[in-house]
Amino acid sequence: LTVQSGWTEVFPNETVTLRCVIQGSSTEWIYEWYRDGQELPVDEADSSSVNGDTYTILSADQSHNGPYTCRGKLTRRAVQSITSSPVNLNVLPLPKAQLTVQSGWTEVFTNETVTLRCIIQGNSTEWIYEWYRDGQELPVDEADSSSVNGDTYTILSADQSHTGLYTCRGKLQRAAVYSLISSAATLNVQAQPQAVVTLDNGWMEIFLIITEGSLTMRCELQGTSANWNYIWYRDGAQISLNHTRERHTVGFWNGSYDGEYKCQGNRTDRACYSLISAGFKTTNIRLCFIVGVSGSVI
Repeated sequence: LTVQSGWTEVFPNETVTLRCVIQGSSTEWIYEWYRDGQELPVDEADSSSVNGDTYTILSADQSHNGPYTCRGKLTRRAVQSITSSPVNLNVLPLPKAQLTVQSGWTEVFTNETVTLRCIIQGNSTEWIYEWYRDGQELPVDEADSSSVNGDTYTILSADQSHTGLYTCRGKLQRAAVYSLISSAATLNVQAQPQAVVTLDNGWMEIFLIITEGSLTMRCELQGTSANWNYIWYRDGAQISLNHTRERHTVGFWNGSYDGEYKCQGNRTDRACYSLISAGFKTTNIRLCFIVGVSGSVI
């Protein structure tokens, strides 16, 4: 007894063909088929058919599990062959696909790369994969900035059109059999936040009262609560590779600190940057000093 497909582990709805081989003239024999020692009827209700020395299960389900044997019976006289060795057929339940975002984050910013992976337990090479956003199958389209490599789907340069609910499923390469569809992963693509330089006390380009001869600027990122490091620039040059704080303080008694300041956010968990701020010029700040509570302001 052989399984013509070559595999004895199959999924629901697959077709399985068994062949009973007896050396010599096959036309001299008729064949009997057994599962778990019980002779099998040829029954459309059982989704089976017989053609000569082959027994076909047209649409497998778990009721077809078990050891199969066969034997031949001569058509011209009451002679039976020895029963074959058993072949164990195992009809597996349909697996469920699992969708993961390989980067680990589902909130991303425009122009980032996002890679989704569809995992099906077992031999992944048996499957090809289909990808869906909001229930619509996704084409692999360079115009959509996407590519597929085996079980991964990559958005090369995300924009807000890529926002949505993503799912996947597998299709067996050998048959029209599909896995259960995965649970959904929500991808939210946000515009890059805009950095803004403000004074720490909120006053900008107006009279200031500075008691310690220094000015503290703050880098604010609009529309995001994520964790960021900060990059500061003076006159286009980065101030320090080690200076990643939200605030930057300059002294007014030293003219070397004058200039145009800009800032930019950099995500703490990956190489993702905000839009750079507009410039803030310290020379636009006028200094005033309090000489007394009841005195005049000079």
